[in-house]
Amino acid sequence: MLGEHELYGYYDDAMSGKTATVPSRIFSYGNLNNRKMAEMVFRYAFEVYLGWTPEMIVKNLDIDVLARMKLDRLVQYLCVPGDLEPHRIDPRWYASVLYPQKVSYSDEELVIYAYKRVLERKDPGYPKSFFVEESGAVRARVCLSYVLQNYMKFPSLESVYATFSSSEGGHIIKDYRLNTAASLFETPVDYVHESLVSTQRDEFFRMYYKFCYLYRNTKLEKKS
Repeated sequence: MLGEHELYGYYDDAMSGKTATVPSRIFSYGNLNNRKMAEMVFRYAFEVYLGWTPEMIVKNLDIDVLARMKLDRLVQYLCVPGDLEPHRIDPRWYASVLYPQKVSYSDEELVIYAYKRVLERKDPGYPKSFFVEESGAVRARVCLSYVLQNYMKFPSLESVYATFSSSEGGHIIKDYRLNTAASLFETPVDYVHESLVSTQRDEFFRMYYKFCYLYRNTKLEKKS
C-alpha cells in the first residue's frame, strides 16, 4: 500500500495536468487497502484543494465536481454497495465513508436514494447487480418497504397480504418499477411479507394468501 506522500504526488500530478488521471495501476493492493488509499485521496482533494468540511461535501458534491477533481474514476475503489455509478450515489454517503465519526449513513439510505432516482425517472433503470443474490433481495425489500410506507394506505394488515395476492399487487409492483426485484421471491405475497417490518409479519396471512395467489394463477393458466 502506498504512503501518503507518494499517493498525494500521483494526485497532484493529475490535478496539475502532468497526467490525465490518477493511474489505476497503483490500486493493486486488494479491496481493503485500495479503499483506504482511495479514501486518503478523496480527503486530500476535499480538504486541501477545495477546503471543504464534511457538511460542505453533503451540500455541494455532485458528479461534475467529482469529474473536475479527477475523482470520478476512483469511486469504484470505495467499494460502493450495489455497484452504483457515481451519479447514483448520495453525497452524504461519501461524507459518511470519509468522516464516519461526523456523518452517519446506512446502506438502506443509499438504496432508497438510488431507488428514488429511478422512481423520479432521473435514471432509466437499476445497475446490473442491484437486484442480484441475497444482497439484491435485501435491496428489493428496502424498496418495497419504502413504497408501503410512503405511497400506500391499507385499512388493515390482512388487506396488505390480500392486495398482493391479487392482480392489484402486480400492478403496484409494475407501477413502482419493482418487477425485477419481485422476481427474487416465489410470489408477490412472499415479497410483501419479507418487506414488512418483523413485528408486522403474519405467517398465517402469508401462507393463506400465497395459496390464494397460486390457486388463482393455476386457474388462469388452465383457462389459457
